[in-house]
Amino acid sequence: MILYRTRKVDPHIMLKAFSRLKISAKLPIIMLSLAALNAFGSFAIGSYVSRTQGEEDAANRLLVLKEAKASALDLYLQSIEQDLSIMATNDDVRTALKAYMDGWFALGFGQKEKRQTAYITGNPNETGQKHKLDAANDGSAYSAAHKRYHPWLRHFLETKGYYDVFLFSPGGDLVYTVFKELDYATNLVNGPYKDSGLGKVFRMARDNPKSGYQAFVDFEPYAPSADAPASFIAQPILDETGALAGVIAFQMPVERINNVMKASEGMGQSSNAYLVGADGLMRTQDRHTQENTILKVKADEPQVAKALNGEKGAELGIDTASGMEAMIAYSPIDFKGVRWAMILEVAKHEMMKSVYTMELYLPCVSAAILLLVGLLTIWYGRLITTPMRKLSDTMKVLANGDYAANVPSLERYDEIGDMAKAVQVFKENGLEMKAMEEEQERLKAKSEEEKKEALHRMADDFNERTA
Repeated sequence: MILYRTRKVDPHIMLKAFSRLKISAKLPIIMLSLAALNAFGSFAIGSYVSRTQGEEDAANRLLVLKEAKASALDLYLQSIEQDLSIMATNDDVRTALKAYMDGWFALGFGQKEKRQTAYITGNPNETGQKHKLDAANDGSAYSAAHKRYHPWLRHFLETKGYYDVFLFSPGGDLVYTVFKELDYATNLVNGPYKDSGLGKVFRMARDNPKSGYQAFVDFEPYAPSADAPASFIAQPILDETGALAGVIAFQMPVERINNVMKASEGMGQSSNAYLVGADGLMRTQDRHTQENTILKVKADEPQVAKALNGEKGAELGIDTASGMEAMIAYSPIDFKGVRWAMILEVAKHEMMKSVYTMELYLPCVSAAILLLVGLLTIWYGRLITTPMRKLSDTMKVLANGDYAANVPSLERYDEIGDMAKAVQVFKENGLEMKAMEEEQERLKAKSEEEKKEALHRMADDFNERTA
């Protein structure tokens, strides 16, 4: 086994090595280090602030979009309430119901078999088109009423986009439907579909014969519609005395609610908006899949539970369908005693795209700034160190006794100028010292000469006296 030993760097050695560098090298290192520290700090702080602010802005934007979608859904649900209220109090509807009921009871026994034979099995139109038959050719009072009122009710259904419209007798007989499925002509109190959503909503309206009362049941599979998700809303029809004359009900179209939830204007490619029921199952279609998700897919994000609990807000979470982090807005939607959770989610990377783009460019900007600082530092370092080097060279020349050298930078008014002036003083003092030394040498030479002359004269005098 080969062991690798990591070598620790002694900071004292590094400081000592740094101290040996010249100022021309130290200055760029210091300036670049400070610039890098500033750039890193600015990036870290800026990134944190921008992400925090970006998440807050994203949450606020999503809340606005969610409120807009909730308003659109609320307007649509209000339009259903208004349509139902108008129809339940319409004199033509009362008249039509009475005509259908009179024709129904005139048939005697076996109304279910007679009506389904005349309007379903004996209907020449194919399945899904049975509502196009205005009246069966059986000569009954019922068919006469059907011929008179069915085109008008069919036009109402097609104009408003409902799946079906139902008229009930007070006893629960489904005396009329526009679409003519297998629930037609059955009894919703004791018949095969009494426990369906239509049966429940009929009994709720029947048991509350009050003006303006409306009953609603949530989406659930409905057997006569091939187990397609269906919800129903109903209102009692009262006669002139205020007594119960019957019940009118709409089968609500899931497609219309889907269209409201799937509209993605201003929401982004990854956005998804859907409704979730109290059972945790989706009530609308996931726009990112072709597979049916209504009453099929369970949405178990924590935000669903919060919305069903009456809370609203927007926060980061995990989209369980994709497993990706997403910004999720949520709120409760209450309609006629039924609560749904409205969920609006957008992938975090899409909501934060502008922030991530900024973070991508920040290092490039920082690198450009560092490069500029480096170039400016080198230029400015040379601006300082070049005259200092010249002064140093001049001082070396002066130290060697050559006082003829010119001192540079005397015209400057900064510290380098002060240093140059100090060197000039050193030069002038050196020149004075040199002049004094030369004078001393001259005086010394002169004294020696005079001394020699005096000795010569003394010698000459002595010779004269002894001659």
